[in-house]
Formats: sequence, C-alpha cells, structure tokens
Amino acid sequence: MSVVGISVVTLVGVYICQNVLLAASAALLAGIRALNGVLPRPLAYRQMLLIGRLVAVTAMVLPILALWQGGSELSPLRAQVWAAPSMHAGALTMTNGAQIDLGVDSVHALLRVNAAADLVLMILAVGLLITLVPLLAEVRAIFRSIRRAHVIRNIGGIRILVSDEEQVPFAAWLPGRSIIVLPTALLLRPADVRLALRHEGQHHRQGDTRIVYATLLGRALFGVNPAVHWLTRQLLELQEFACDEALARQPGYCRHTYCGCLLRVAEGVLGSRQFALRSFMARRHSFVLGQRIEAALRRPARLLRTPTAACFGVIAVSLLTALSAVIAVPVHDRRLSRTDAEHLVAATPGAAAWGLTVNDAVLKQLNLLLGTPDGRAFIGSSIERMHDYEPGLLTELKDNGLPPQLLMVPLVESGYQNLPARRGPGAGLWMFVGPTARYYGLQVSANRDERLDVAAETRAAMQMFSDLWRQFGNWPLVLMAYNSGISRVDTGMNAAHTRDAWTLYRAGYGNDPDYLARTTAVMLILGHRRLLD
Repeated sequence: MSVVGISVVTLVGVYICQNVLLAASAALLAGIRALNGVLPRPLAYRQMLLIGRLVAVTAMVLPILALWQGGSELSPLRAQVWAAPSMHAGALTMTNGAQIDLGVDSVHALLRVNAAADLVLMILAVGLLITLVPLLAEVRAIFRSIRRAHVIRNIGGIRILVSDEEQVPFAAWLPGRSIIVLPTALLLRPADVRLALRHEGQHHRQGDTRIVYATLLGRALFGVNPAVHWLTRQLLELQEFACDEALARQPGYCRHTYCGCLLRVAEGVLGSRQFALRSFMARRHSFVLGQRIEAALRRPARLLRTPTAACFGVIAVSLLTALSAVIAVPVHDRRLSRTDAEHLVAATPGAAAWGLTVNDAVLKQLNLLLGTPDGRAFIGSSIERMHDYEPGLLTELKDNGLPPQLLMVPLVESGYQNLPARRGPGAGLWMFVGPTARYYGLQVSANRDERLDVAAETRAAMQMFSDLWRQFGNWPLVLMAYNSGISRVDTGMNAAHTRDAWTLYRAGYGNDPDYLARTTAVMLILGHRRLLD
C-alpha cells in the first residue's frame, strides 16, 4: 500500500533516531579519544577529526536511509499509522484532517500522532531558541567585526584583516572569500603574527571554516540534546588539535615558542566577552588550552598508519549502523489517500459497469476497513472464512449469469459468518430479513430457519439479484435495493428524478447511508488483496 506522502510519524521517528545516534556518536568519539590517550602509537588528531565528522554525518544519514526503506526490519518495534482508533469510529470522518493514532506492535500502545508531532516540534523550537539565537548573535558580531576591520594584505587568496575590537585571531569563510582577522595588539609581536597566520591558514586548508556552518546548523536543529553540544565541542577541539599538529610538521617550528604564543593570546581574552567560536581556548574552554599545550610538548614520535586509523572509522560506523538497525522503527502507514483510491478504481476490472467512484464516503470506508486495527482484522478474517464458501458461490453466480463481484455482499452483510437471527432482523450469510426470505421460498419459523442453510439461502440470493438486475439494470441501484428495498429505491428515483444511486443516498433514500460506500470499498479490497499484506 502506498503511503500518504511522508508520514508525520515517520519524520518524528527520523528525528528521534538522529538524536539517539548523535548521542552514540558523541560517546564513540569520546571513547576513541580516551583509547587514543593510552595507545603507544596513537591516532593523529587529523585522523580523529575525520572520524568525528564521519560518525556525525553517519548519525544524520542513517535514519534518512531508514526512512526510504520504511524502517529497519531488524528493529523489535513496529509503528503503524491508523486512520482512526477503530472501524466503529462513527462521527470520526476520514478527512485529511482526521486524528491519527500510532500503534506500536511490541507494546500494543496507541499514541496520538498529532500530539507526538506537536511535542517534537516544540522540542525542536526550544532547541532552536536556545542555540540559534546566540549563534546568530555571534555571526552578526563576526560580520560586524569583519566590516570594521582593515585590510593589510592578501596571501594566496586569503584576505588578512586587522581589528581593534578583537582579542583573538580567527579565520572565517564567506561565499567567495577566505578571511583571517588579527587583533591589532598582536602586530606588536611579529613572531606571534606568523604563528597565528599559519594556524588560521591551516583552518582554511582543513576546510574547518566551511564545515563549521554545518556543525552549527546541526547544533541548532538538535539544541535540546546535550550530547549534540558534547559532540560539537569535541569536533571544535579536534579542529584546534589538528591545526596545532599540522604546524608542528612545518620547518622552523618551535614547540616552546608556539605554546608561549597560545598562552599570550589566551591571557589577552581573560575577562573579556568573547564568543566560543572566536576564543575557543579561553574562558570556559581553558581546559582545552592545557590539553593543547600538553599535546604540543609531548608529541609522540610515531603515529598509527592511515589504514589502521581507517579501521577505527569503520568500526565506529558499523556500531552506529547496528544501533540504527535496532532503533529505526519500521513505519507502516495504513491510510489511503484519494489518489491511492483512484488508482485502485482505475486498476479494477469492470469499474465502469459497477459505477465505481471515489468520494469522501468511499474513502472513509476504505480507511475504516484498512486504516484501523479492528477493520483490518475484520477484513482479514472475513476473507479467510470466504475461502470456504468461495468455490460454491462462484459456481452459483456463474450458473445464474451474475458477476463474481457479488462475493462482496456476504462479506459486507455478515463477514461470511452464518449468523442466527438473534443478532438482528437478518440472518445467515446473506442477511435476509424474514419477509424477503419467505418471498423467495425460504422457510422462516420458530422450528426451522432456512436462512441458515447456506445452499438454500444462496439460491434465494441468486434469484433476488437476478430479479433486481432485470428491474434496474444498474448495479449500484441493485445493491441499494438489496439493502433498502425496491419500493424505497423506486420512491427515491421518482422524487429525485434520477437513477444515480449516489444522489439517492445523499437525498436520504438509503436504509444504511454507508452501504453503497462500504460495498464499493470491499469490492476494491477484494480486487486488490495485496492491500492486506
């Protein structure tokens, strides 16, 4: 069955899955960093940065891939989107704005999807409010600082600016421009200027200044999740460590001079109001400064080779994939849209002869039968029971020159159960009422009720449908007369001056206002039993 666009619950599931995987990514990256600290030949910081970015992207992409696949069948959970909580919803009409329930098979719980979607949207809005407002303020401050700074020279496509307002050198990328901003006070120390230019230039070479936009967007979208902030902070830290490491490989590098430069820059921002992106090593991130100095002073002589480092990335991605397979809940949307129903009509043989059409009433019945838990159970069990009667009924229909689509009538009337009269005025598979049964030769008395004799009642039904076809020559009118009676249909046609059964139903001449819509829906389901797969 096709889904109604992309289900709201599917999008909610993807968002929740991404949050879980991002938390797992932060933990994995922290674990790799901790393990790296005790390895005799550790990973390079550049390699750890690539692994961190890889697991972050993997955490975002895996739930989207699961969305295309409808979820992972390895997951112990199942989610089903129902058009209504029950096929007996009554006044709950099946419109596009109907309330939707979510059934989770593993715990058989029902969750109001609209409420769940509203909750997730609220969480997303709170996260955006918490993270996006400060980030926008910082971006605005950076742009303002760049506008007020003075250009001193261009080096290899990078524009060097000097600012009186900044205390920390930083690199930024704007569309078409790579920029490094230096504090004016730094110009008094030429050796520090050279180190700052090399460090910030390395940020451009690593692509940090471009990737930071995606990093900050992810932090904004998942701002309520503390693990996302943890992951973002680790990535920003690794960017700094990777730059330090790259500088250590350049000719003329002196670790003591570089560490002294780091300390002087950090001292310059103490007590000032600087945002984290421009002064990551200062203020509340001062602990990272100590780690950077320690890493510079104790740089290992030998590092792991790239193939071995790649194994860490493969293992991390494999663990995330396995976790995604468990938490990516398969979502089965049981609802049908009007377009779905129209495609069913177009693919149904004899649709024109039966006057099959799609309107609100038919769509409602389709969704009550296929889009509710008990509706699907009723249809499924009815079709199972029909298998016992189908060969004999098809023979009778063929012998009487009647179409096989009339197999739908006992399903609508009784669910293919030979029901006794105590459940209502009708009885048997075909639900004959007493007067009609007697008219067609069935004995109905306290001692004997031939409406429960399947062979006898079926012969009576064949005779009745033959009579109705000869009288009306129109299958929708035949079905209406079977349910409402010939006199009521004749009265409606004379009063409304029409032979259109739908018009007569809308005018109130149907005994059961849903009967024609229900028989149409059942005919479509019987013609396309894959809908129950």
